[in-house]
Amino acid sequence: MSHPFKERPYIKGKGTDDQTNKGNGCIKCRGTGYLGRVGIFEVLSVTEPIKDIIVQKGSADMIRQAVCNEGMITLRENAIKKMLDGETTYQEVIRVTWGQI
Repeated sequence: MSHPFKERPYIKGKGTDDQTNKGNGCIKCRGTGYLGRVGIFEVLSVTEPIKDIIVQKGSADMIRQAVCNEGMITLRENAIKKMLDGETTYQEVIRVTWGQI
């Protein structure tokens, strides 16, 4: 099975390939190595093909597949990019996107 992000080259961080950071903590950041919040987003643009699937009462899986084929970046993909950019940790990506596994 191929790695899903190899097929989606725009999900690439600023760091080196396959290398992530682990936060070094302190009292101020509660041991995470990060302080503050960073938003992760998933934006669904309703194009004509997507509208057609919705009108035909297509399943959520059909809609998700169609929007991903059109290039939508999922919530998890956005979180992974921020992890690769060093803005968050692997643990946070899993914690906030566990439903997309």
